[in-house]
Amino acid sequence: MNPFIQCGGHVPKWFYGLRVVGLFGLGFALLLLWQQHLFAAIFLALAAIVFAAALEVYLFSRARQRRYLQDTGKGFVYRDRHGETRYLDTDVHAFSLRYTNRYSQGPIRSQTRHLSLRVELRTRCVGLGTE
Repeated sequence: MNPFIQCGGHVPKWFYGLRVVGLFGLGFALLLLWQQHLFAAIFLALAAIVFAAALEVYLFSRARQRRYLQDTGKGFVYRDRHGETRYLDTDVHAFSLRYTNRYSQGPIRSQTRHLSLRVELRTRCVGLGTE
């Protein structure tokens, strides 16, 4: 069986580095507190805590939006937060694959693939991320 392909819910890797920014903010607030700048330390600590909490809520909500596809040879498995759904190749009524090029100052930097499947009278559209 092939491994699952992540579809949607993608978070750029640099986004996880923002957690470090929150930790540096808390560390700097402790340094200010140690130097007896109470108001600045409290303000910076509250700002860092709010920033870190907002970041964690965003990352949690993005993780809940993740969807996965897995080719089984005779069909595929679609998995999301509601569970797994198995489909056979004969269950697929129509599908399309669309490419979107992402440019950065002229040359193509990445490409996003969007796969749409029409299965059992409902459409599931999944973006397969960037390469």
